[in-house]
Amino acid sequence: IGFFAWLPAWLHFIVLIGFILVLLVTIQQGWRQFSFPSHRHVLARLDEASQFKNHPLTSLDQHLVEQMKEEQTHDMWEEYRRRTLNTITTIKTGWVRPYLSVLDQYGIRVVVFLFLTAGIVFSQTGVWAALKQGVQLTLNQLAGINGQPLKIWIDRPVYTNLPPVYLTVGQNQNPASIHQHSVLKVIWESAVQGNRVTLDGEEVLPKDDLGHHYLVPLEELGKTTVRIFSDWQLVGKWTLEVIADQPPHVAFRDVPYTTQRDSLAIPYYVQDDFGITQLTVVLHDPVSGGEQTEELTLAQNAPKEGDFTAYKNLVSSPLAGREVELSIVAKDAAGNAGVSDILVVALPEKEFKHPTAKELISARKMLLEDPLAQRNQISLNLLQLSQDPTRYLNNSKIGLALRVAHKRLAYDKQGKYVPETAGLLWDIAVDIEDGGFSLAIKQLRQLEDNILDAIARGDYDAINQLLEQYRRTIANLVYQQMQAQMGKEMDPEMLQGLMDMNALSGQDLMGFVDYLQDLARTGQFDTLSQMFAELQNALENMQSANGANQQLQKALTFIKDLANIRDKQQKVLEKTFAIQKEISLERVEKLTQQQVKPQTKIIQELEDYITNLAMDIGITPPIRLPLAASSAKDALLDLKRSDAINATRMQTEVVALLNEALEELKNMIRQSMARGMISLPTGSSLMPGVQVQSDQSIVIPDRGKLNKIDTLIQDLRDKTSDPGRKDLEYDYFHNLLHFF
Repeated sequence: IGFFAWLPAWLHFIVLIGFILVLLVTIQQGWRQFSFPSHRHVLARLDEASQFKNHPLTSLDQHLVEQMKEEQTHDMWEEYRRRTLNTITTIKTGWVRPYLSVLDQYGIRVVVFLFLTAGIVFSQTGVWAALKQGVQLTLNQLAGINGQPLKIWIDRPVYTNLPPVYLTVGQNQNPASIHQHSVLKVIWESAVQGNRVTLDGEEVLPKDDLGHHYLVPLEELGKTTVRIFSDWQLVGKWTLEVIADQPPHVAFRDVPYTTQRDSLAIPYYVQDDFGITQLTVVLHDPVSGGEQTEELTLAQNAPKEGDFTAYKNLVSSPLAGREVELSIVAKDAAGNAGVSDILVVALPEKEFKHPTAKELISARKMLLEDPLAQRNQISLNLLQLSQDPTRYLNNSKIGLALRVAHKRLAYDKQGKYVPETAGLLWDIAVDIEDGGFSLAIKQLRQLEDNILDAIARGDYDAINQLLEQYRRTIANLVYQQMQAQMGKEMDPEMLQGLMDMNALSGQDLMGFVDYLQDLARTGQFDTLSQMFAELQNALENMQSANGANQQLQKALTFIKDLANIRDKQQKVLEKTFAIQKEISLERVEKLTQQQVKPQTKIIQELEDYITNLAMDIGITPPIRLPLAASSAKDALLDLKRSDAINATRMQTEVVALLNEALEELKNMIRQSMARGMISLPTGSSLMPGVQVQSDQSIVIPDRGKLNKIDTLIQDLRDKTSDPGRKDLEYDYFHNLLHFF
């Protein structure tokens, strides 16, 4: 009747052990009193059962003692045996007489028989299974669940990263609290009938036709009772406490601010018991009532707690430039959400200077404010603009994009595609304003998201490949940035010099990316995530294309001005050299006097240049600049004496000194900018061959060695910074650069 199945496991085990002990004691006592009957005992039992007088069978088995074996006595004994045999006619064995009636005088054995009979009658079905279960249940339980016909466990949600909870067969065994969305699994591995699972008294349907597989989602919070039946008998009962996952906590740890690249930096603190999986920022315009939601990139995979900074570029948003109510929403894998307090923040807005770009941005704003009213006029303006290539840098791609935007608005009578068209106008305006720089920024941000995703997966191969792409994209970005910064006035030589001065485009960036790859190779993904976040922060706050770093602009101006002075001196030199071919002394004197004024102007510019260089950017003028000024004065004296030959020699020396001073100035500015723009760790390079020691002292090698190292690395850096170089060539030059 399943009585033992209702017992707790420990009591069931004690009862079963007691039963085994009683059985062993009974067998031992019975064995001690048990003996096989002897021949005399058999004959005595036959005499008694046959009711023979004088026990003839026993008598026949007797013998005379040795002292009584005289002849007369022996004859009398033999006669007695003969007559006794003649009197025996039948032999009876009789009924077995157990001693149970003596031990059980009150008939208690009848009560045991009645209980057994009642159990068989009332159970009706599964009698043998119930008897078998009463003996085998605890033995199976002690052997463990794995490997037994019945397996019961609870799978906790994947996001908890907690192991399953295995339930032992029995009653009232309550495990620790179970998180919501857990799943109770019950599996019978062998063919057993009468299986049933109930949850708070309601039967749960099996997942298969045979009833061997049950999946029970635990969604209701609070206490819930699970019962499991096998062979129509209760085999287990549990009361589970289902608890909800706590929502994340998220808060601003500082006021959001605008980076040098016009991104919105959002410092925040987050905490969750199992980690957040999604982070979004909600922008609400209190004036228009408009709202915008943007997803933020997590710095780590499901962070549980920490201070982080998220970057989001919102300059293309319709809310750009407005004061909005900003809040952060953090979600965990269970779908719980935590919301921060609301801050009022002015969103960054991109400043456009190109007239055509400003016109497109103005049209975009009008289109978003009232799409149907402004659609036709804006479409007509775009058509007229596309017909004048001089207004958009004669770029055929921009002209095609303008015509596409015009066609969209012309045929979009209901304003269905206004958001897409507004986005296209933004891209065109940015392309006109920044050129290829905007595309490089997009590629860089996409790569950053991919790298963070690969770090979260712990995929070393993907991380290594993406970091290589990241390195090349930054090189292209710096090239586009410098080109946009100086426009057409920047010749290739000056452009490369400016790229060399940018600390994030040189050896420091190369070494930092190598360091990130080493972290990935050794499996230090948490440190890798933190270091990559620092690199992101450095890039976000790097000098923008609009020239926010005035010191860099001044440095570039001084390089450019010195190159102009050199070029002017070169032109004066060429004219002075031509004077030597004149035969007429009168004409030589006249021409040399004409060169006095430009030579005097060069000397004045050179002296002013030396003075301003020290005052404006705090750099000691290269020693060759005063030498060049002195030689220029000597050339001026020769010109006044109409000595074209000596004037030519001195002017040639001035040009050579100015060339050397120009290269020396580039190196000095590059070193100065590298020290000021980024913070270098111990042992990293300020410039080729220069090392920062642990005591912050600087070790500089001899000048000859430094020049060789500088020339070699500059050449390799030029080759690896070329965006159009083939992958095979890039890998070769990059390996050489990394080696040196």
